[in-house]
Amino acid sequence: MRTELQLTEGDVIELDASHKLGKIGIFVVYKTTLDGGGTCHGPHDIYPDGHHVFCEQLCLTDLHAPKATVDFYQSGFFTNMLKNIKPIGKAVRVWRLLNI
Repeated sequence: MRTELQLTEGDVIELDASHKLGKIGIFVVYKTTLDGGGTCHGPHDIYPDGHHVFCEQLCLTDLHAPKATVDFYQSGFFTNMLKNIKPIGKAVRVWRLLNI
């Protein structure tokens, strides 16, 4: 179940050193999934799926530059967690059909 603090596709976030993900800058969320759960030491040791967020760095000076990516969870029991990060904007992906 999605909560109001969970990011959605198109959200723009700013990551800095305090987030401890190894990447800093402005990122846009390009995909979210509910995954990663499982069992550990037996059938009653269950870890639920989490809200998994995938982001791509925005580089406005060179649109063809390789883009850094980062992913993290906002719920569940994972080491790479960022629970309370708020979007600073919203982005829209546009597709154009070329040379039909």
